[in-house]
Amino acid sequence: MTMMTSIDLAISADEIGIRSARHGEMLLRSAFQLIYRTSDDTFEGIAAEGFVRIFRSGQTVEPLSYLDHLPAQDHVFATRLATALHIANHGNIGIDGLDHILAIRSPVGLISPEAVSHLLTETGMDASRLICLVRDAVSLQSHEIRTIADEFRSLGARIAMASSGQPDLQAIRSGRPDIVSIDGAWFRRVCLNVSAMRLLCSFVGGLRADGITVLIDGIETRSQLRAAVDTGADLLRGYLFGRPQLAGTVPPDAVLDRAKLLSGGGGVVSLFDAGVRRTHQAG
Repeated sequence: MTMMTSIDLAISADEIGIRSARHGEMLLRSAFQLIYRTSDDTFEGIAAEGFVRIFRSGQTVEPLSYLDHLPAQDHVFATRLATALHIANHGNIGIDGLDHILAIRSPVGLISPEAVSHLLTETGMDASRLICLVRDAVSLQSHEIRTIADEFRSLGARIAMASSGQPDLQAIRSGRPDIVSIDGAWFRRVCLNVSAMRLLCSFVGGLRADGITVLIDGIETRSQLRAAVDTGADLLRGYLFGRPQLAGTVPPDAVLDRAKLLSGGGGVVSLFDAGVRRTHQAG
């Protein structure tokens, strides 16, 4: 039996079509977090990424702790099972027209283009709605990044790249990504320092000038949100907008009032207060 056949057999739907999966004694469910595009008046949810939630006898289990204690082959299977589950549940987010961000590379390896093609066929998802995310690209050689990007582009998907810490411009250019994701923990440190924020604004502006969409992750406070908006980034995500919510539950707000969300808060460097002129308008 192939891995994809085993994955198909592990996933089942309830009476209203919400998918879950069994892995041993564990029940796997999908939770989705929205990514928002900024405009003059609103923040609009345009994409979602799935995160696995694990339950044993109705009690939650911390996903990383569970996965890290699995044998290597079981870890690979559980990770790919979660990936398939998220695509299967994309229609259960409760918001129409969202793109789907799919992490195709994790510490346990690469999800193959063939597997992704199979999932798209099984679910009927249009490949143009899929954004394949390569995490921690700095750990790969340039030729490996190019190969991965080309293989998934051949399916009709777009490519996003992310790395923990400061982005590596050489790694980014190797994959010619459509989207670059700025690490949340690194961003939260940077936005406390005026000089570092100037450099980040320049970096974001350079990427956007090259036609690359920029996502800033990990936004948790209104002051961090103001700093992220000041950089000119196109897309934003973080707990300030909302935590991941289980598929099939009440969907998050797809459109948020920009002025209301930006008001209040403090403690993060404001580029306007620092006298830095913003040169790149958020898309």
